[in-house]
Amino acid sequence: MILKNFILTFITFLISQVIAYCQPPQCIPYQAIARDASGNTVVNQNIGLRFSIHNLSNTGPIIWQEEQSVLSSALGVIITKLGLTNDLDSIDWVHDDKYLQVEMDISGGTNYSDMGTEQMESVPYALMAGKAGNGISYVSLTGDTLYLENGSFIIIPGISSANHPNPEIVSNHSCGAENIHNLNLTYGTMTDQEGNEYKTIVIGTQEWMAENLKTRFYGNGDGIPNASNCCSHYYDFDESYSCPHGMTYNWYVCTDSRQLCPVGWHVPSDAEWTVLSDFLGGNEIAGGKMKTIGNLTDSSGFWLSPNEGASNISGFSALPSGAFSHNMNGGFMEFLSINNFGYYWSSTSINAESSYYRVLTYNSESIIRNYYSKLSEYSVRCVRNQ
Repeated sequence: MILKNFILTFITFLISQVIAYCQPPQCIPYQAIARDASGNTVVNQNIGLRFSIHNLSNTGPIIWQEEQSVLSSALGVIITKLGLTNDLDSIDWVHDDKYLQVEMDISGGTNYSDMGTEQMESVPYALMAGKAGNGISYVSLTGDTLYLENGSFIIIPGISSANHPNPEIVSNHSCGAENIHNLNLTYGTMTDQEGNEYKTIVIGTQEWMAENLKTRFYGNGDGIPNASNCCSHYYDFDESYSCPHGMTYNWYVCTDSRQLCPVGWHVPSDAEWTVLSDFLGGNEIAGGKMKTIGNLTDSSGFWLSPNEGASNISGFSALPSGAFSHNMNGGFMEFLSINNFGYYWSSTSINAESSYYRVLTYNSESIIRNYYSKLSEYSVRCVRNQ
């Protein structure tokens, strides 16, 4: 295999885990997924990793380096910690930007290929505070300043979620909307045929989009029709709803041979939805584990109150994006249920007119399996091919 074709995703530095240092030495948790050029995970293999921290820029001098051999899981997940063999004590986290370079050898050796370099954000600065023997006293409500117990302070580059009055619910959607994702989980990314980027999440044996699809094109480049009563729309014909609700599509678009989902992904079947809900404990409680938390009443989220049972513990980050519904009796279309319900298509037909879908509601923690007109337009979450 050609190593440069491997992709390392889901790079993360987890604040919640850094606070509980691995002592000694102090460590930074690292998690990733290894995939080949076709999007397939590299599973159950020893993978050689070399971590390098550059000072000032992504090509600046290397001020710390460590090599490891890590076994990937059955899902291709790599979990380790920086600082296991070469401690991080010597690094001056206060001055200058720091950049982490990751290199990998799929054979488990040291013939590394470069996987990319990313700027390190807030978490390593907690290491600096610990090294100085100073606990964090409090965090400023404006700016990004950690005030230490000894009276000194650390200014952290970037925008810290700790400054939000409800930091546990702040994790931005790819479009910038707040109060969407679960900060305690690791998200990956995928890009559709139009170039839109989305967060993704591994749940059990599946990997799902963690945001609603919003492409206006099929995989072959053809535009998806958006006439007044067919076939894809922004809610209420208003593009501003795209962030974060995406677009709605009818069932025929979902199953078109030109492919709605990007390469390597597909619209989930009814059975794949069942795998997800079963993994999350069954239909009666799975919905709460999938919904974004917070509510409209206190401007902490998108769901109407009470947003029953919402924890987003799965990371699915379901939104109440409503629908463009086809009235089967009168045959007309109408927008409905924004902030009340989140409707998601499956690709599975029940008869010539209807197909299965899933719906989550503001007043229940369940996920409901139902079927309705294929002409109706619902949100779409693609799932990765296995």
